[in-house]
Amino acid sequence: MTNSSRFVSDRRTNQNVSWSGELDWQAGERTNVEIVDGALVSQMDPPESGVARWNFEQDLSDSWGTNHGSDYTSSGYTSAPTGGYAKIFNGSTDRVVVPNAPELQFTNSITISTWSYLDGRDDENSRIITKRTDGQTVESYGLVKDQFVDGDDSMAFRVYIDGEHSTLDSPERIPLRVWTHWIGTWDGTIQRLFKNGVEVGSQPLTGTITTNPDALGIGCRGDGNNDWWNGYIDDLRLYSKGITASEASNLYTTGRISG
Repeated sequence: MTNSSRFVSDRRTNQNVSWSGELDWQAGERTNVEIVDGALVSQMDPPESGVARWNFEQDLSDSWGTNHGSDYTSSGYTSAPTGGYAKIFNGSTDRVVVPNAPELQFTNSITISTWSYLDGRDDENSRIITKRTDGQTVESYGLVKDQFVDGDDSMAFRVYIDGEHSTLDSPERIPLRVWTHWIGTWDGTIQRLFKNGVEVGSQPLTGTITTNPDALGIGCRGDGNNDWWNGYIDDLRLYSKGITASEASNLYTTGRISG
C-alpha cells in the first residue's frame, strides 16, 4: 500500500475503524472492512448499544437495523467532509420519515449523534431529529435549533421526562454554513450536550422518558408540519445508552465510541 490514498474513508458506515483514509484500513480487521470498487467500505455491524444509523449515502437506509426512512424530499444529496454524501433539507418541504418501532422508544438512556450544517437563520424552531408529530405535545427526544429559550438559534437536546420537557441548550448559536458535530446524551442521571467532541452543557436529570407512538422525523416533524431544517444532515445515529465525555470525544475524532 502506498501513501497516495487510493482508498476512500467511510466515516459513517464503520464503527470499528478510524475516520482517516488508509489508516481506516490499517486499523480495521478484515472482518469489518472490505474493498468495493476500489473504495473502503464496512460490513456495517452495529456496535454494542447502537440502535439506528442513517448514513445518507444517497439512500435512507438504516445501516444498523431496519428503521429505514421514507423520502419526502426533493433536494437530493451533497458531498460531505465526513466522507461520501449528506442529505440536503431545503427548510420548507423536505423531510425524512421513519416509522415508529419498539427500538426507537427509549426510556432510561439515549444518545443522539450527528453532523449538521445550517444554511440560514430564521425565527422558527427546526429539527434535526424528533420523536414527535404536531398532534402530540410529547417530544420524547430530539435535537432542535431552538427558539424556545431566547430565540438565539442555539442547539438544544430535548427529552420528555416525567411529564416535562427537559431542554439543554448550547451556550452559543449554531455556526452558520459550517459542518458541526453534535451529541445529545442522557445516562439516566446527567443530561449532556457536546459540540465537536467538547461538552458545552450539562444538568442533573433523573426519571423516565415518556414514549409516544409517533413516527420519527428527520429534518422536520414526522407529520411534515413546521420546524423544517435548512441545510444538511449527515451520519445520524441513535444509541440506547448515555456516553461519557471521553466516548463523545472519540466519536467526534474517530467515528467510534471506543477510541
